[in-house]
Amino acid sequence: MNPPSEQIYTYRMTRKVRAGGSGCAALGFGILGLVCLLSIAAWPLGLLFFLIGFLVDAKSKHLSICGYCGNEVAHSSVLCPTCRADLADPTPAMRAKEAFKQALKTTVMLAIIIIVVVAVVISKQSA
Repeated sequence: MNPPSEQIYTYRMTRKVRAGGSGCAALGFGILGLVCLLSIAAWPLGLLFFLIGFLVDAKSKHLSICGYCGNEVAHSSVLCPTCRADLADPTPAMRAKEAFKQALKTTVMLAIIIIVVVAVVISKQSA
């Protein structure tokens, strides 16, 4: 990409990428947790396996990318080394919006886990 003739202003965007592993360990722990949840005596162990699977899957890192050309930039960069766009810091409103979306995803995931656990416990008590 040729350097622009005028100054371009854009944001440094962060993208979450997987730091390692293919997710097989998380899937294995999830299946093991489900099997343990379905047995009456081992449901606490099933919760533990679900938690381990969630933590194994949560390994990720954040990359900063240029909002104009999409190339990776350092977290402390002021200019993109490829397209020379000026990388402004995101506004506090943008940061708050991203934090809210992440908190909402986590809350929904925890609510689903709690609903599944309660359903399993209720079905075991009624059986």
